[in-house]
Amino acid sequence: MIIITQPISSPSTPINPVQKFEDFYRHFEESPGEYKYYEQIKEVDSKGGNSLVFSYEDLLSFDPKLAEMLKKDPEALLDDAVEAFKNSLKYLSGGKLSYEDYFVRISSQDEKSTLGVTIRGLRSKHIDQLVWLKGITIRSSTIRPKLTKATFECLVCGATFEVIQLTSKIKWPGFCVNKRCKAKAKSDFRLITKKSEFIDWQSITIQEVPEDLPAGRIPRSVQAILTQELVDYVKPGDRVKLMGIFRSVLATSMRSNNSTLFKTFLEVNYIDPEDKSEEQIDITKEEKEEIQNLAKEPMIQKKIARSLAPTIYGRDDLKMACALSLFSGTRKRKPGGGYKRGDIHVLFVGDPGTGKSVHGNEKIYLGLKDKNSFNWKITKIGDFIDQLIEENRNQVIKKKGTEILKMGNLGQYFTFSINTNNLKTQKTKIQEISRHQNECLVKIITKSGRVVLATPNHSFTTIKNGKLQILDASQLNADTYLPIARKFNPPETFEKLDLSQFFERQDLVSTRTIKNNTSSFISNDMLLTEAATESNITIGTMVSYMQKPPLDFNSNWIRGKYDTTWIPKKIELNESFGRIVGIFLAEGDIIKNSIRITNCNPEIIGLIEKDFIKIFERISRYDKDSTLQFHNASLARIFKTLFNPGAENKQLPDDFIFTPEPFRINLLSAYFTGDGYIEKDGLYISGLTKSKMLAYSILDLLATLGIFATIRKKIIKSREYKGYIFYKIILTGEEVIKFHNKIGFICSEKQNKLNCLIQKNFSKSRYQTKDIIPNFGDILQRITTDLGLKSRRNTWQRSFLAELRGKTQRQRAARAYLSKKVKFFEELYEKQNKEYGKDIKWLRKLITSDVLWDQIKEIEIINKNIFVYDIGTEDNHFILAKGNIIAHNSEILKSSVDISPRGLYTSGKGSTAVGLTAAVIKDADTGQMNLEAGAMVLANGGVAAIDEFDKMDSADRSALHEGMEQQTISIAKAGIVATLKAETAIIAAANPHSGRYDIYKTPTQNIRLPPSLLSRFDLIFVVIDRPNRADDAQMAEFILENAMRASDSSSEEEKTIAPIPGDLLKKYIKFAKRNCRPFLTNEAKEQIKEFYLKLRGEYDSEDAIVSILARNLDALVRLSEAHAKMALREDVLKEDVDAIIQLFDRYLKDTGYDKTTGKIDMDRIFVGESRSKLNKLDKLLSRLKEIFEENNWKMLEKKNIIQILDLEEGLDEDFIKNALSELVSEGTLYEPRVGHIKFTSKDS
Repeated sequence: MIIITQPISSPSTPINPVQKFEDFYRHFEESPGEYKYYEQIKEVDSKGGNSLVFSYEDLLSFDPKLAEMLKKDPEALLDDAVEAFKNSLKYLSGGKLSYEDYFVRISSQDEKSTLGVTIRGLRSKHIDQLVWLKGITIRSSTIRPKLTKATFECLVCGATFEVIQLTSKIKWPGFCVNKRCKAKAKSDFRLITKKSEFIDWQSITIQEVPEDLPAGRIPRSVQAILTQELVDYVKPGDRVKLMGIFRSVLATSMRSNNSTLFKTFLEVNYIDPEDKSEEQIDITKEEKEEIQNLAKEPMIQKKIARSLAPTIYGRDDLKMACALSLFSGTRKRKPGGGYKRGDIHVLFVGDPGTGKSVHGNEKIYLGLKDKNSFNWKITKIGDFIDQLIEENRNQVIKKKGTEILKMGNLGQYFTFSINTNNLKTQKTKIQEISRHQNECLVKIITKSGRVVLATPNHSFTTIKNGKLQILDASQLNADTYLPIARKFNPPETFEKLDLSQFFERQDLVSTRTIKNNTSSFISNDMLLTEAATESNITIGTMVSYMQKPPLDFNSNWIRGKYDTTWIPKKIELNESFGRIVGIFLAEGDIIKNSIRITNCNPEIIGLIEKDFIKIFERISRYDKDSTLQFHNASLARIFKTLFNPGAENKQLPDDFIFTPEPFRINLLSAYFTGDGYIEKDGLYISGLTKSKMLAYSILDLLATLGIFATIRKKIIKSREYKGYIFYKIILTGEEVIKFHNKIGFICSEKQNKLNCLIQKNFSKSRYQTKDIIPNFGDILQRITTDLGLKSRRNTWQRSFLAELRGKTQRQRAARAYLSKKVKFFEELYEKQNKEYGKDIKWLRKLITSDVLWDQIKEIEIINKNIFVYDIGTEDNHFILAKGNIIAHNSEILKSSVDISPRGLYTSGKGSTAVGLTAAVIKDADTGQMNLEAGAMVLANGGVAAIDEFDKMDSADRSALHEGMEQQTISIAKAGIVATLKAETAIIAAANPHSGRYDIYKTPTQNIRLPPSLLSRFDLIFVVIDRPNRADDAQMAEFILENAMRASDSSSEEEKTIAPIPGDLLKKYIKFAKRNCRPFLTNEAKEQIKEFYLKLRGEYDSEDAIVSILARNLDALVRLSEAHAKMALREDVLKEDVDAIIQLFDRYLKDTGYDKTTGKIDMDRIFVGESRSKLNKLDKLLSRLKEIFEENNWKMLEKKNIIQILDLEEGLDEDFIKNALSELVSEGTLYEPRVGHIKFTSKDS
């Protein structure tokens, strides 16, 4: 017998991995005869190194099985790779090794490597596997020693011994190596650090790069551990590619050490910083040729500029400025050390436009007032606005790409809105409508399943600190609550359904028509053939009807020309038809020419049968199949048109929301009886449908009865319906009670079950998670303070106030809970004979309002060039149908987008100093302070776009000074002193402080930015909306041409709008910035010098106006270099300078032109006042001092001083008054008495 004591190796597994790696090192050929890694090992040996780096793709091509093993079990295989490396070195060096530790590092240059995974894509299946990922370093810890081999001394017997440390926690000996020694306790041993072995250790955090971030998602990050020589290799802001083993450790906490949850991190094997090695640009040979051919075109710079925002009309100078910023100038080393920046900063200041809108498919409630009645319907906002604008072209106002139409005499159109005074829904008049094209939309999904598409700057009302606030869509986040109309009473204008409207005239047969034509034939007013023709029937049928009428022709019934059965012409929208529609939506279908309803409950079938007979006087019942069938091709076609049968496509016509309440109640009752479930012991009802449209229609119908429902998307994961998508309509808690009281079920079995649940749960306290009042601030605390309630021991007030503090900390409380508290507060006010305060009144409004606050679940950015729409109402709000989200409308500027290969976008409203520069963060695990990079550092090498620049806090803006000029971010906090690279171009946009740009004020006065910050911008452009017939006509033509393109055109067709496609332009910019470093030629230098001296030499008096500064020379050089770089040239030519001078002239005229003198005056930017005004102020102040000195510095009457200055100095009276007010404000003068002034000191 043969006994096998060892398993036979699988043929697919290498017998000896060490030997396999040695073969790879020795025999891998990059090209014939060139042994790549053998040469590297020889070089390591000759230079005395201890690291070898090999490419995973090389191993994959040499030995795929070994590469796969390395991927699946990297820890063991890396040891084998190191052993093979050492063996190879021993062979070369004669068996001697210089180092104790040797390392093998694995790299990859393939973007589509089999090891490649995104940070967002890391999953449990990757644990203990080799992964290759890229990201940006946002945080780094200090370098710390990590214990790998501990030497301990026994304090009992003095023995010393070593313990290998394999985990993150130090392992102490459990006994002494001396067998005679009885030491066992931890206190019996002492760690000897001098004899122990340590390695360097550092933790960094890697985050997804901004350009790879999915739209609307929060960036994910992963912790990475660096050891040995890898520490301190990168710093925050560096973009890196990492190779490492994805590890997991038990996530211990203070509460529990037995959690089944694990923390993950990356144990780094190799790190490749993009800034320290040439990045492999993903540009093919064909693309490189295309880029070089593009660069040879004579007007390439203008072509690039036009490609940035092809759907925005005009603004060529602004587009060129953005393009120059994207390419940047040449960064140069200064003779005394340091660098002169090459990045170009640009600022746009302009009038606001009309850019807040929603997607054209969003639906609104629309009512047209006709004399004393309203005709209401639900319609797409895009259809409504498009029709009115096209019908009234001559009244359309065109403003910065937006078409605005004042409603005026176009009819009285109304919609539904919310009254912000009492928070009740109401009708509101539409005053104006508008539309424009937008390149970006924000998709907002709430927790209840409601969805809205709007532009990033569309306004929404929210609640914060107990007050209503207006936020742009771009400012919303997962903590924001949106208002939903929870109670909505639609006008009941749709009372009867006229079935004849679904027939063509030549196909309609009507009892009334037959009766009238029969009478005409009998009275000889019409021939029989004419009577039959007019009735749309044959002569034979006409005769048979006269002989034996099929039904009472005095009634009003109709049929199709080829039908054999009749249906009523008009159906009253009552309880019976409501039940028929509801059960059809749940259980019905169209089979051939028949309407079929199936339900196994005889009670339901019996009730619906009676309803059909009541309305249609007949129905076929098949008890064997538990079905009802109505055989009539025309009615089947009408039901198909109205309700679009088919599980995924069922719908409820929008106009049905304006039906009588009994119809709506019975429709919902029948629908939930058919498709609804009472799922839990608690108060929980749900309805399930495959139709998204139907789910939202049911949602709106419930809202008309004051019942709030949520929608959840459900994907079936098992059995025959696996993979199917359903939409679940959910009612919980108080909403179930409302459903019971107002709607109920049409079958006794479900109704009895609901009754039992209501009785069982009615007396229980219910925690309401849906109908809550969030973010109410400290209003409860203010009310209790107003009432004088204090937390005294052994009183009810103590526990009551503690309860309210808990609610205040959570910032969410159920409406029902707050309602009880408000009632209690009001009783206390009455007992104290005290008038209600404003806080209790406001809280009463919140709890009695028609608004339900729905938390945002998800926000997604959708990049698509499309028309968007807005309506202006009397109260600045309107309710969107299909979810009843309340939207806000107003005017604001339309933002532009950039196309930088590296870029970050932020808003001035939501940015702080540390968010823009860098922050020191305390590490949760170690307690040490770590450095975290901000936006300017993360955008290093690219562009940071800052919108709403004027809205930033002045302290936050001041943090940009160093980054914009020195291109570094210095930080000295919590013991960390560091300087980070911030080679970032800033493109900023700001609005004038007063709303409109005043050309008679300086840029500093218009946008309230300090001159020190404005001086750091290379170009500043003022965008003013001036009416111009020729320009407006061209703009209208451009917009309309874009509008004529099909909205569903392919992406290839859309690319043709831009002269250079976006993907190619990104690669063009990347290629140019990496390969081109243009410098001035003598011709270009002389041209800039001539332009500079021309402006400087224009005035030669002592108080000469400064038209250009030395700082502007650097800007002209940078801009000229960028212009040359756009053409991939190494030399800046005279033509580059000419183009930049033309652009710079626009900048000087926009910002430095002084209307009072008609000259360029740069003091308007860099001082904040024009030189002419400063001279007048100096003149006024000098004369003022003389006047006071002549009067022994006594206080003087203001009107006398104004008179003297007016007569003697010839100064304008208004100027004198303003100047004196400024001197008082700044403290040079003060007013000891009304109408009198005096110097604060003689030296002022």
